[in-house]
Amino acid sequence: MADMGLSGTVPGFKLTRLEERFRRAPRDIRRAHRHDYYKMGLVIGGRARLSLDFNDHSIRAPMLFQFGPGVVHAWQSGELPRGYVLNFEPNFLGEAAHDRAEITEAPVFCLHSGPRVLALTSEQRSVFEPLANAIGREYESRGKDHLAALRSYLRIWLIEANRIAEAQKPARWNDRGTALTNRFLCLMGENFRTLSAVSDYAARLQVTASHLNETVRRTMQKTAGQVIRDRMLLEAKRLLRHSDLSVSEVAYHLNFEDPSYFARFFRKLTGQAPAEFRALP
Repeated sequence: MADMGLSGTVPGFKLTRLEERFRRAPRDIRRAHRHDYYKMGLVIGGRARLSLDFNDHSIRAPMLFQFGPGVVHAWQSGELPRGYVLNFEPNFLGEAAHDRAEITEAPVFCLHSGPRVLALTSEQRSVFEPLANAIGREYESRGKDHLAALRSYLRIWLIEANRIAEAQKPARWNDRGTALTNRFLCLMGENFRTLSAVSDYAARLQVTASHLNETVRRTMQKTAGQVIRDRMLLEAKRLLRHSDLSVSEVAYHLNFEDPSYFARFFRKLTGQAPAEFRALP
């Protein structure tokens, strides 16, 4: 399946029709892969399965899907999916911290609990389909101030999607610790290979280690240390299942000095040896 990436006429942003991409794929299947940008989509017809980091989601119209950078994903369609995909770089809305937070702290991208898929009512579909068409016209026309217009449309999309996500579980994103937890997760996502101590992250976030630990425990029901280990484990699983690196090479890539220690770490958290996990269908 052809890459639905960011090569296009608008820097850092691209709109793609789902059906155009799937028609070009002989079996509508693409090997699992990941990107360094955000992806949001609207499905208005057809059916598909979307695998996201070892979890499968049934995609049926009308539905939204969304996930952030680094997520390993793969598509498999049954009936030809129809709809739209928006790809955009993390700094498309702006490079300031509050611009980045507008995305990472949004309910649909909330890094520890954001929904990957959102089923829509017919009324909600009537909001997103005209919006997708308006984005398409702006994307193709490249009229005056088209970048500002695209950013505005993207913000409206995020606002409308966030409202749906919040309505499903409103208490989840109203917790005062959610913002700190997301900043911790963003920082950890960039540094988990080299930083393993909670105190290191707390110092960078300008809070105490105990406050960070308590906040993460309250919002995620895990300690910050457990979250760091889980992030390392997720990356190990991604590399074991979706790369050609040997087990030893995976260990060194994740900054384990000794592959045998990596094997013990993996077995302790999964009950399996790395090679056993890799061999699973």
